[in-house]
Amino acid sequence: MRSIRGKIILLNVLGMVACLVTVIGAATSTLVRSREQSTNHIMHLACLNEQDALNDQLDGVTGSVKVVSDMLLRNLPDAELLYDREFALMLLERTRPLFDGVASHTVGVCTYYLRLAPEYAAEGFLYKRNTAEGQFLAYPLTHIEDFDPDDTAHVGWYYAPIHAGEAVWMEPYYNENLNLYMISYVMPLYLHDTFLGVIGMDVDFRAVVDTLESVHAFDTEQSCLVGDDGVVHYHPELTPGDDLAASIPALSTVLQRFSDAGDQMLHYTHDGKYYRVVHARLNNGTNLLLSVEENEIRAMTTSLVGTVTVSVLFIAIILILASMNVASQITRPLARLKRAADEIARGNLDVQLPPGGDDEVGSLTNTLSVTTRYLKNYISGISDRAYTDSLTHVKNKAAYDVAMEQMNGGIREGNREFGIVVFDVNDLKPVNDQYGHDRGDEYLRRCCHLICNVFERSPVYRIGGDEFVVLLDREQTSRREALMAAMDEAIAATASRPNPWERCSIAKGLAVCQREDTCANDVFRRADRAMYEDKRRIKGCDARDNFDEAPHTISLSEIL
Repeated sequence: MRSIRGKIILLNVLGMVACLVTVIGAATSTLVRSREQSTNHIMHLACLNEQDALNDQLDGVTGSVKVVSDMLLRNLPDAELLYDREFALMLLERTRPLFDGVASHTVGVCTYYLRLAPEYAAEGFLYKRNTAEGQFLAYPLTHIEDFDPDDTAHVGWYYAPIHAGEAVWMEPYYNENLNLYMISYVMPLYLHDTFLGVIGMDVDFRAVVDTLESVHAFDTEQSCLVGDDGVVHYHPELTPGDDLAASIPALSTVLQRFSDAGDQMLHYTHDGKYYRVVHARLNNGTNLLLSVEENEIRAMTTSLVGTVTVSVLFIAIILILASMNVASQITRPLARLKRAADEIARGNLDVQLPPGGDDEVGSLTNTLSVTTRYLKNYISGISDRAYTDSLTHVKNKAAYDVAMEQMNGGIREGNREFGIVVFDVNDLKPVNDQYGHDRGDEYLRRCCHLICNVFERSPVYRIGGDEFVVLLDREQTSRREALMAAMDEAIAATASRPNPWERCSIAKGLAVCQREDTCANDVFRRADRAMYEDKRRIKGCDARDNFDEAPHTISLSEIL
C-alpha cells in the first residue's frame, strides 16, 4: 500500500500535470487563433497596399485624360469650327503641349493621342514615348477607315469608347500598331451631344507589373491579375492570355468564390502546395489575387509553439520532482496564468500577465508575455507601414482614404466644421532633371517638413507624388487665414537659400465644408481647384495659363 505521502505526491503530480496541459492547450490555442487573425489582417493589408499602388497608377491616367479633355472642350465654342482646317490644326497645336506635359508626369504612360472624327478637317495626333530618352515623339496615326471596327488590336481604342458612350478602360491587349502589350484608357469627346473624336492614353503593361512587383510583402507571395472572363493578364508562372481555369483550376474556382462570397481569405492547393489567397478589384475592373504559401504563414507560429512546448515540458519535469510544498505554492500563480491565457485566447493581447518569478511558472509567464508582445509589435509594425509614406514619413494615401470615410460619417451626423488644404509641390521635375532624384527626394522632404511645421496641430497626408493634403479640425479651421499666411511666410523664407532644392515652391488651396456639401470629396475638389488657381498665379502667364484662360465663347475671326 502506498503511503499517504506517496498518494499526496501522486495527487500533487497529477494536479500539476493537469495544470500544465491546460496551460499548453491555452497557449497553443491562443497562438493558433492569434495567427489566424493576424494572418487575415496582414494579408488584407498587403493586398490593400498593392491595390492602392495600382489604383494610384490607374487614377493618374484617368485624371490626366480628364484634364486634357476638359481644357480642349473649354477652348472649342462650336463643333462646326473643326470643319475649318486652319482652326482645327491650331486647336490641336494648342492642345498637344498640355497633353505632353501631363503625360510626362503620369506614371507608365507610353503613348497619348487625340483622334478627331473622320468628317473633320484634321485627323489629330499620336505621340509615343522614346524609351531611351523618355521623351514623346510623333508617331503616324492609324487610319481607322482601313480596319474593321471589331479589330481590337488595331482600332479597338477608337471604337470601344464610342460603343460604350463613356470613358472606358480596355482589357490588356497587344497593340499591333505599336507592338506593345498595354492597357488603354479612352474617352469619347462630345460637345453639346456632337461627337468630336476620341482622346486617350496607353499604359505599357510592364509598368503595371513593375508597380505590382515592387510592393511584395511575403517571400512566397504570388500576385495575379485576371479578367472576369478568366483570362490571365499577369502571373509569375503563366503567359498573358492564358486561361486561368485551364492553367490553375483551383485558382479559377477561388475567383468564382470571391465573386459569390465577397471579400475574405480563402484557400486552394496547387502542385502539392497549400496557399491562402485574398482578392481585390482594381479601378479598371481587373481582379487582383494575392496568394501566399501556408508554410510561410505557419513558420512563425510553429516556432513560437515549439518554444512554448519545450519550455512547458521542461517545467513539467521540474514540477514532477517538486515537493508538495512547491506544488501548493505553484497552483495559485498557475490559476492566474490560466485566466490571462484565456484572455489571450479570446483575442485580448493587452492582457496584463502576472509578474514572473524565478521559478518555472515565472519562465512560462515571461515566455507568453514576450510572445504576446512580439505579436502586438508585429501587427502594429505592419499597420504602421501600411499607413505611412516611406519617403516623407507622413501619412499616406491609404490613411487619407480612412480619414475621408471618417469625415463622410461626420457629415452624415451633421459635423461640418472642418477644412481641407491641398498642396502641390512646384518645380519637382526641374530639380529631378538637373540635380538627380536624390535631390528631388530631399526637395520633397523639405517641402513636407515646411507644411508639417506650419500645420503642426493637423494631420498631413501625402496622396500623390508631389501632392499633400492637410485636414483641419474645428479649432484649426477657425485659424485657417493665419495658417495660410504663416505658410506664405515660411515659403518666402526659403527664397534666399543658395540651392534650388532648398527653396520651396508650393501651390496651395483651402476649402471649408459648406452646408451643400454631401461628402468630404466635395470639399477636396474645391480646395484642389483653389490650389490650381494658386499654381497658375505662381507660374505666371506661361503657355498653359494662356490655354487655360481662353474664352469660353469666341468667334472664328478672333481666334485666327
